Amino acid sequence: MSYFWFMSNAVGTILVTLSRERHPGDSAAAATSLSTMAAMLGVGIIVGSALASLSSKRRTEMGLVPIAGIGLGIATLFAGLAPLTGPLVYFGMVGIGIAGGAFMTPLYAFVQQRSHPDELARVLSAMNLMDCLASIVANIVVVKLMLMAHIPARWQLVALAPLAFVAAVYMSRLLTHDLVRFILLTIVRLAYKVRPVNAQNVPETGGVLMLSNHVSYVDAFVLGAACGRKVRFVMWDELYNIKFVTWFLKAVGTVPISATRAKDAIRSVAAALKEGQVVCLFPEGQIT
Repeated sequence: MSYFWFMSNAVGTILVTLSRERHPGDSAAAATSLSTMAAMLGVGIIVGSALASLSSKRRTEMGLVPIAGIGLGIATLFAGLAPLTGPLVYFGMVGIGIAGGAFMTPLYAFVQQRSHPDELARVLSAMNLMDCLASIVANIVVVKLMLMAHIPARWQLVALAPLAFVAAVYMSRLLTHDLVRFILLTIVRLAYKVRPVNAQNVPETGGVLMLSNHVSYVDAFVLGAACGRKVRFVMWDELYNIKFVTWFLKAVGTVPISATRAKDAIRSVAAALKEGQVVCLFPEGQIT
């Protein structure tokens, strides 16, 4: 979130210079351009926040954060490379806003969900302090370094894009499980009309052992899309060890089980349950 406020303040500061460069010698036109670009950013943030809330109807989708981070880099690069005059720069501002809104909404929800009620006020105040420090750093980078180096505003935006991509890659590594799960479940929801029934029977917290019928090879995907919590699945190791899918199964936390080493899987499942996770096992062991 501090990174978001760094980018937000950096872009906001750059817009002042960009509006002057778009209308040199015409302060009124520059002011109009600045207010329009700021308005486009605001519209984008509203749209991005709405999209994030729609995708997080059942759970906070942290997998959206790395995707929005990549979008932030692309939009920043687009705005910097857009012609100095013309409407394309406004589209760039809308894109930056959409990515920013989709980026920060899940993060704020995550912090408030994960913080203990007795600690929430302290967490939020510390978070605001870090955000302010990030804003100060952004102004130092833009005002003291970029402007003193006489870097045009367009190239200041372009210079921010690599930082956004590096941050997106870093967040993808932190949230690999969430990212893969979000992409996969989005595809599942587009392909199937998943409608959860009695979803309240799954406890909101604590370890849960989910025992399911095994009707088809898409059961795990449908269960993952229907459940409001992340689900780890137990899978036959011969399928788990197929080279081109092993990396994906590891990313989503699948537990392999073997007929010769069943105790290892049982220990892994028990550990996951003690950690408060949801684990799904198909007792039939094969398609019914």
